[in-house]
Amino acid sequence: MIWEMGEGAQNAEHSSSPFQVDIDEAVELSNGVGNTKSSPWTLSMICLDGCLFIGYLCATANGLDGAVMGGINAMTSYQDYFHVSPSTLRVVGFA
Repeated sequence: MIWEMGEGAQNAEHSSSPFQVDIDEAVELSNGVGNTKSSPWTLSMICLDGCLFIGYLCATANGLDGAVMGGINAMTSYQDYFHVSPSTLRVVGFA
């Protein structure tokens, strides 16, 4: 049995689309993946974890920078020390 993804799925039996999937092959692949035990200590998994951790740090740093700078720019002691006014901060886009 053949199942076609995308538009024109009603003519899946007669189409020569590159997106045709044999259901038996898909079931066999699914069973094989489900029965495979992967180790989190392989080199590829450690590299993947490192990439994901860097992405996590970048996302948290972006949020931290925005929150900290928004709070600091609103402090009058900061504005007095650096000789900035609220109107200057609005032009820059912080306030």
